[in-house]
Amino acid sequence: GGESWTQAAGLPSGGSRMVFDITEANPNRVYVTVASYGNSFDGVYMSNDGGFNFTLRNNTTDIYNSSRQAWYDLAICVSDSDPNILFHGVLNIWKSIDGGLTWVQVNSWSEPNSTTYTHADIHFLDYQNGTIFCGSDGGVYRSINNGNSFTDITSGIQIGQFYSIAG
Repeated sequence: GGESWTQAAGLPSGGSRMVFDITEANPNRVYVTVASYGNSFDGVYMSNDGGFNFTLRNNTTDIYNSSRQAWYDLAICVSDSDPNILFHGVLNIWKSIDGGLTWVQVNSWSEPNSTTYTHADIHFLDYQNGTIFCGSDGGVYRSINNGNSFTDITSGIQIGQFYSIAG
């Protein structure tokens, strides 16, 4: 119930931020992505025992795109039907089909005419009934084909965001 905690084996003891996801396809499978103290990519880790023990899957493919803003935007999600399919986002969306061992960049925030486009600064990724949702600074995007294309479902909505103000 959260009254006591135990350090999970195999995860780094430090870092600036971690996000995790699990999947209905295998509830014992837990994925964690870790940002270093400098907010750069540290690694993707996997557990097959509900989060007690983790193994490093990848720490060489910079799925943060050299960004050091994981303090602000960082997301990971696992397919709800296949525990080996993952999506990850900071600036762009990346995909793995082998449990996080290898990654392929799905899109680029600087190519707004691409069918896979999502705005940068990805704060949220989630699978719901085979559909991927991406929440970013530019709106909410949906993919119904495992990231082969995304649709901006907030297109035309006037949204404002204030994150700094001075008088």
